[in-house]
Amino acid sequence: MQKLDTTIYDRIFEKVRPLLRSGRPGDYLHIKSVYRSIVLLCEEGTYSVNPRVLIPAGILHDCGFGFVKGKYMNFFAGQSKVGAMRDAINELTVAYVPACLKEFEFSEKEITEIQEIIKYSDEEVLSIAN
Repeated sequence: MQKLDTTIYDRIFEKVRPLLRSGRPGDYLHIKSVYRSIVLLCEEGTYSVNPRVLIPAGILHDCGFGFVKGKYMNFFAGQSKVGAMRDAINELTVAYVPACLKEFEFSEKEITEIQEIIKYSDEEVLSIAN
């Protein structure tokens, strides 16, 4: 097991902390847990993953909820409205990724890969082959 330098990822996490705290209740703790889990996964080396793609995707995947204030979330009731809100939040998150990661010198390729992971991170949109 090789220790991973998490300095850049810590800085990304700190940058999005306000969004995570202003979105859905529990998002901050959820993302903190996801972040820790992905770092451990990368350090174990069991799977061949690119930490520069996987870790930021994990940190950023729910930050779009921070663009919608909590008091407005109650207006999204019913399955179709919840689904539409989730799609809109996902689009906000994907659009935010390049702006967020620009200062951390991620390549266009890395940013595109991060956006693709986030775009399809909701298991409800993944197709399952039979």
